[in-house]
Amino acid sequence: MDTLYNNMKAEMDDLKKCYDPKELEKYSNDNEKLAWIFFVDGCAILQAIYMSYVQRSSRAEKMTATGSENGRKGVDE
Repeated sequence: MDTLYNNMKAEMDDLKKCYDPKELEKYSNDNEKLAWIFFVDGCAILQAIYMSYVQRSSRAEKMTATGSENGRKGVDE
């Protein structure tokens, strides 16, 4: 985790290009805080992607276990 955070700090100039400059003005003198915000935002995005994947996998496993597609049981029975 420290390595990722440190890499983000090293790439601050490029990361800032992805954001509206007006939104970054309040952090113009605080790259440390901005790097932490980017890090936490990135973690939140990764968690959302992971949870979406887990939920889809869980639904797919349930459908496979019941032998149904689209969540409907007995279509081919």
